[in-house]
Amino acid sequence: MFKWPESPSSDADEHELADFVELVTWREGGMSSVELSRLLGRLDEADYALGVPEDDDTDLCVEVAFAEIGRRRTACSGAYPFVLDHDGHSIRFDPEGDNDRHAIYLFLLLATRLDMKNDRRQGGVDGTRVFEELGAQSARCYLGPRADSYVFGTAGGRGFKGKVDELCRRLGEGEGFIDRYGGSKKAKDDKLDVVAWIPFSDRQGSKVS
Repeated sequence: MFKWPESPSSDADEHELADFVELVTWREGGMSSVELSRLLGRLDEADYALGVPEDDDTDLCVEVAFAEIGRRRTACSGAYPFVLDHDGHSIRFDPEGDNDRHAIYLFLLLATRLDMKNDRRQGGVDGTRVFEELGAQSARCYLGPRADSYVFGTAGGRGFKGKVDELCRRLGEGEGFIDRYGGSKKAKDDKLDVVAWIPFSDRQGSKVS
């Protein structure tokens, strides 16, 4: 099941704090560095009209967390579903900017809190399958427009033998699955989730993968 994060501990790193801030912002609409400091027990209940720190109202871990949020916004190149205000000291959800890339970001954010082993299926949707398909799409985009990919992970259906045979067929390499253990070895995906490659026009082996 989805586990909503409790107030983070004072020794949480910037990535955990940034995840927490984004999740709270998505639910509540906004959050500031001062509010995060309060939740970490670094401030009293003093009221700040804009939620902007004054003097030494925030400490280093909060500043680093909001700096991480700033890096995420930059790295997303317009796909970040939140808006930073007050020189990066407050964050708010951007409902007007709803688009496919925002949805992907929010899905990945939720995936950090979801038990992908026991509760991966929600509303009839297999979250692990979605995650692996996103990985395959990302790998194709990284390799270029001619690239192809195959989801080998546990959410990809088939059995291990069937997936090996299909991958060999798609790649044009190998002879398919060879059982070296007499059926005694059980494998799901053997820690392989996605394979991506660039095929050549001759459709022969030795592809870039």
